[in-house]
Amino acid sequence: MATPTRIAPINETAAPVNAGARIGHVHLKVADINRALAFYCDVLGFELMQRLGAQAAFVSAGGYHHHIGLNTWESRGGAAPAPGTTGLYHLAILYPTRAALGAALRQDSARRRLRSRRQRGDLSARSGRQRRRALLGSAAGAVAAHRRRQARHVHAPARSDELARRGRRCAGRANRGAAVRAGARSINPRVLRPAPAHGSPAHARRRQARRRASR
Repeated sequence: MATPTRIAPINETAAPVNAGARIGHVHLKVADINRALAFYCDVLGFELMQRLGAQAAFVSAGGYHHHIGLNTWESRGGAAPAPGTTGLYHLAILYPTRAALGAALRQDSARRRLRSRRQRGDLSARSGRQRRRALLGSAAGAVAAHRRRQARHVHAPARSDELARRGRRCAGRANRGAAVRAGARSINPRVLRPAPAHGSPAHARRRQARRRASR
């Protein structure tokens, strides 16, 4: 890691602190030790050096005795400070590379997604329909039921061999009908003429012809 550039102070002090001085460690008051360790160790990658049950824990980087102390001596189960309260504004942790910082951020994002899933309930042992209902509520069930009703009215497409058989049957019926019509024309073309309407002059003439033929 490159040595940081020295910045000139605004005002020189009479007895400045030694240039090699560093922040030894920071102690933070937390509400829950396990939740704090899940962030500082599981996400950021600090190593747990010592733990005093549910009261305190000490984490570090690179084998140091501890860079950050976490305790619940006066804050177990406590809430965040109210607005207008004095205290630590923030703690900055410097990673050596952007890649290392990105890996930590991805770990944090994965942890947040897992916690959100746990809050909605364990979905791993449920079926697909149960997971949809748990995540989307009753609306998902209504949509799924509507899709099932639609699926009942959808016919599966016929296979190519079935379509071929249907085509051959239709072609055979058409050919037979054409042959019958052609034979009827050759025997008696009048067979194909439409019958006259009842009560029409043509109908009356046909009836008279039949009566004369029957005598």
